[in-house]
Amino acid sequence: MSVKKIKEALSNIDKKLDSLLTKGVQISGGITEKKPGGAKAFKETLRGLDVIGDKITAKIKKRPEIDYFDIITKRPKITLFVMTVVVLLIGSQAIHLIGSIQGDIEVYLPEDDPSTETLNEIREDWPTDLIIIYVTVGKNDDITNLPILEEMSRIEETLDYNKTDYGENDGISYVLSISSMIKEINNATGGNYSIPDKERTDLILSQIGDSEEIERVMKDTNGDGKNDSAIIMMGMPRGADQTDVLGRAEKATKNTALCSMTVTGQPAIMKSVQERTFVEFAKIVPLMFILLTLVLFFFHRTFKLVVIALLPMLYAILITFGFLGMVKDYVIIAPQVILVAPLLVAFGIGDSLFISNRFAEEKIEDTRERTIYSVKSVQRAIFLTSITTTLGFASLMIGTLKPLFTLGLALAVGIMVCWIMTVTLVPCLILILKYRKRYELKSWKGFGKIPVNNRKKILAVTLVFLIISLGVCLPNIKTSADYYLMAPQDEPAVTEMQKYSQKFEAGQPGMMLVRADVTDYDTLHTIEYIEEIINKTVPNTKALSIVDMMKMVKVNRTTATELLLGTLGEYNITLPSFGIVNITDYLAQQKIENYWDLIVTVGIFGKKPQSLLIEKFYNSMSVEMRSIFISRDYTKTIVLIDMPVMPMDETRATLTKVDKVIDNYGTIPGGSTSHLTGMAAILIAVNDLTIQNQLVTMFAALIMCFAVLALLLRSIKFAAITVIPVCFVVMFEPLAFIGANVE
Repeated sequence: MSVKKIKEALSNIDKKLDSLLTKGVQISGGITEKKPGGAKAFKETLRGLDVIGDKITAKIKKRPEIDYFDIITKRPKITLFVMTVVVLLIGSQAIHLIGSIQGDIEVYLPEDDPSTETLNEIREDWPTDLIIIYVTVGKNDDITNLPILEEMSRIEETLDYNKTDYGENDGISYVLSISSMIKEINNATGGNYSIPDKERTDLILSQIGDSEEIERVMKDTNGDGKNDSAIIMMGMPRGADQTDVLGRAEKATKNTALCSMTVTGQPAIMKSVQERTFVEFAKIVPLMFILLTLVLFFFHRTFKLVVIALLPMLYAILITFGFLGMVKDYVIIAPQVILVAPLLVAFGIGDSLFISNRFAEEKIEDTRERTIYSVKSVQRAIFLTSITTTLGFASLMIGTLKPLFTLGLALAVGIMVCWIMTVTLVPCLILILKYRKRYELKSWKGFGKIPVNNRKKILAVTLVFLIISLGVCLPNIKTSADYYLMAPQDEPAVTEMQKYSQKFEAGQPGMMLVRADVTDYDTLHTIEYIEEIINKTVPNTKALSIVDMMKMVKVNRTTATELLLGTLGEYNITLPSFGIVNITDYLAQQKIENYWDLIVTVGIFGKKPQSLLIEKFYNSMSVEMRSIFISRDYTKTIVLIDMPVMPMDETRATLTKVDKVIDNYGTIPGGSTSHLTGMAAILIAVNDLTIQNQLVTMFAALIMCFAVLALLLRSIKFAAITVIPVCFVVMFEPLAFIGANVE
């Protein structure tokens, strides 16, 4: 095909596109002709509003006008000094942000969210922030070796030095580990709360070593017959100084000789992420300013322009963070707040460049007059971009995620402060620094002609990419995220959590709250049945309750008889015979392997003996171990249900199955059960609210920007022309075109 034919084909395509676009523009006219009544009335209404607006504007113009730019440019140095003092006074309040940043994931949820309500109820009696100390040993060692157990115990005693204060003094409510279980059993069977000698330790391990429950705290991860990994789980009560507790834990675990210990868990990960965020922020911000300096210097060949462009942004950032420091008690400050600085620079620096470039293009000889004329000629455009950008960020305040409300508030305030700083400082800096543009790229004008001369081709290509983006790429975008993968993968707390999740099939702890008399056998029997169904029907879950603790205490028939007769004698209870002549003979015929079996077996004598044995078990436990599962008034208990760290869709499916089991089998006479709450449930709720808020805020931003532009420009057509390209950008997903994993 010749070049001439190609040109003719392109020309024909161009004509067809031009025809289609012309028809599209004339659609509104066609509608007016077909439906003159409604459209005509609508246009008359708009004209009426315009007339009213013109009258108001005319009244305003008749008032004596005070030229703001004339005032600030008369004494530019004084203006700069006054603004600097104001910035320092307000910006100094930013220091109050230190220690105000909240890392808890549940701060993202509204207070009336079901997961939050249940979690807050649980927090009245139990800690929900769990520290996990991940313990590993060498290839030839075993966690159950006495010296290693003693070292684990030493770490536990160092951190949890008060066993009866519910964490009020040492910040640790309880400890759950293989060593704490051994100490608990030793204490309950005639010894004291410590790791006993090797013979006694081996005996205890032989009794509990084969139970499934023990795999929650100790495991052979490579199948060589040796327990090479373990955890020490510690609960921190509400109000505990998490930074102090985590600091003590990290310090204590560094001084181990026989095993390797790493502090992880959700509080540790959040602490690491926060610290890493500020470290990376401290690296990126200087780099950002350096790169901006280089780019600005390359295009303008003078450092004066660098100062003119960046100083207003720096002042705006200081004022914005100072504002946040002033309102920190009224909003939720989350780590995302540091995004304010780079976003303000990205959206605000253009205003300074508009004014300075306009100044360079003007030919007015008097520098001050040229400066005033330059800023006045672009101030309307700058104001419109600032107000629409402000509305876009302010839309984040509409949603229910409190940290995003704060981010939206900060950015909305920051953008308007950027505008004020720009129109105030840039004219002054131009005069003070005697700015002159020394270099101009000759090719810019030619570059600017490209979209004008090829507008229809560009629009056609854009539409093609838009259709592909909406039809092909959009369905491939994931609406569920793996939040652990978003954390820095080289942080020890993150890497060890991933190892713990993979090897122990845990890492997202959840809790089911049971509101009932926990000394009643029916309550515990329902809990056991729920656990049994969950373990059988819901993959990737492990449940642990007070019933499991009873099952871990091995009891033979002789001991069972002694326990029952001793309890009956203590409370002077006479059992109905039911044809049974001798209790000892009866128990000798039953299958009794643990304490729970004994409680189930004596049910033939009625509920009273069962309740007495349950109370006896509670009384034999240490305050700390009992507090893991039982409330102080014995009216509530929790079931710990753990699952590994999984993608959001898998987590949601698992959570749904668990809640379904609770709904179907969780009926307790005189009591109630809650759905699963905790890390997994909160992450699901946050993910869902994030998607929901994203859609709401996006449409709100577009509608508000369109309305404001239509009002200020007095033209729906111009407002549409301005907003439509924004809609195109919103609907594009360029990363999906190249097969990137977009969430």
